[in-house]
Formats: sequence, C-alpha cells, structure tokens
Amino acid sequence: MHNDVRFLSVMGTYFDMVDLVNAITTESYSYDGQTTQWVPRIKSVRVLHRSIIAYLPDQADRDLLTRIFLDGDEAARSETASLTPEGRKVYEAFTAKDPEQVLAFWNEVSPTDVQTLHQVSPSAHLAGLHTELFIMTARHDHYIPYVESRRLRDATSGNGNRVHYTELDIFSHVEPTSVSNPLGLLADILKLLYYMWQLMLRMQ
Repeated sequence: MHNDVRFLSVMGTYFDMVDLVNAITTESYSYDGQTTQWVPRIKSVRVLHRSIIAYLPDQADRDLLTRIFLDGDEAARSETASLTPEGRKVYEAFTAKDPEQVLAFWNEVSPTDVQTLHQVSPSAHLAGLHTELFIMTARHDHYIPYVESRRLRDATSGNGNRVHYTELDIFSHVEPTSVSNPLGLLADILKLLYYMWQLMLRMQ
C-alpha cells in the first residue's frame, strides 16, 4: 500500500476468502483453537451455491441443484439419481457441508477462480500494508464471522503501525440492531463515538 495513505478503516471485513467459504459451507467458524457454530445469512449461502452450480457443464444438473439448493424444493431430492458424476459430487459436497469437497471441485473446474479467492483476500497483501489501521466488527454478523476481523487484527498487530480494533453488539454486519442490555448499549455507543472521534482526528 502506498505510503501516502494516512490510515485505513474497515468494518465487517473478511481476512481470507477461503476461510469465509469454509465458514459458510460448514456453518461454523474457528478461532484460537475453538470451533463455534454459526448461522450464515441465507443470501450468503445461496451466493456460494449459485457460484459453484454455475460451473457444472450439464444443464440438467444445474437445473436440479438450483431447485434443491436455491429454490428450496425438497421434493427435487428424489431426482438426484439422474445427476451426472460431477453433479453428484457437488450435491454431496453441499449436503455434507464439506468445504474441502467444495473447494476441490471449484479448483478442478476453474483453478484461476480459486487463486483469485486468495488474491482478493487481505491476508495476501499484508506485506504491503504500511499505514495505521482501524478495524470495526459486529459480534453478531451473519454475513462474515467477526473472527475474520480478529484475524486481520492479529496478523497486522506486528507490522509497526498502530492497529485500532473495536467489537460491537449494536450492529449486525454494517446495519444497526437492537440491544436488550442498556449498559451494553451505552458501552457500545461510547466505543463507537471514540472510534469515530479517532477517525475524525486523522482527517484534519
């Protein structure tokens, strides 16, 4: 990153796209040796499923898997005997929620796309990050697990620049949400105000 960049602020970011694919596929995330169940937004799941299904060469496979995994047509599962071997591979990977199978198929049909997952990940560009970094994340994010932001914080804390990290309960991804605990609400508002104040100081 060019040295003219005074600071960088990110909110609800991912650290590595492969980690995100794993989280969406398995409906869980891992951090610091612990695995936690997670419920991704159905939109995130469908985007991933649609992206994989589109690579199948057989139109009948694409149509059937679209009905099952995108349209929610459970009755269509009775027709899976008609799938080609490639279609069966994708069906079993989605059903088993196995990210290794999903990525293996993706790499098989389009290795450049899998490489792109790495290239668009912040994890691949940390050597070029030479600026103050502000990271904000929502603990109840169902699009991107908040631990992705923690990984970015952990990986950049030793780069010689200041890293400001804030976790909030008053957002779901980047959208405000309700908080039942008044003290927790107040604490998050104060953290948010401090975060914004620090950013404003950098823009003077």
